[in-house]
Amino acid sequence: MIGAVLAVAALPAAAPAAEPPPRFAIEAAAAVVLRDDPQGSLFVAEPAYGARATVDVSELLPDPLRLDVGLLWYASASTEGTFGVQVGTARHTFALPVRLGWELGFRPFDALRLVPYLGAGPAATLTVVDYAVRDPVGLERGLASQERSASGWDPGAVYGVGLGFGVPTGGIGFVGRIEALRLRRGPNDDMTFGLGLGASF
Repeated sequence: MIGAVLAVAALPAAAPAAEPPPRFAIEAAAAVVLRDDPQGSLFVAEPAYGARATVDVSELLPDPLRLDVGLLWYASASTEGTFGVQVGTARHTFALPVRLGWELGFRPFDALRLVPYLGAGPAATLTVVDYAVRDPVGLERGLASQERSASGWDPGAVYGVGLGFGVPTGGIGFVGRIEALRLRRGPNDDMTFGLGLGASF
């Protein structure tokens, strides 16, 4: 009897069940956008900011494949012209990218997960253009500047590559990404180099 009890006690304890990966993530984003220039130059660089929210659906695929879907938003603005005539342009891009990646076995740190991925999805860009005409003589006489605005939506798509990284925990984890995206905006093609940092839960 005593021998049986000792034999049971000597058996190795069962390994704890692996924790499921975080299902949701929210990131703040910053990027440099190389705009397709309609004036003839190759590209015009603009800084941009934005956010991304994703839902992980990797349970649909075998390990080590990773899959998530999300909502991406980028905003940028620029102003051109002189004091007399100014043209301000603001753009808001909304996309629904799907990212398919492969989690690497290589980890520079034990808790750090690296996932190179491909991404693509539909997108739409809202462009708002503000025009302002100022007559210096008229301003001296108290006349207001002439201003008007126009806006429109351009359908398109995003596609590109990136590297996702994260440190999952039992509660709130850390996630991020670096990526290069091609943005189709109506008849124009823009290039976006972005960085995102946020939290998973």
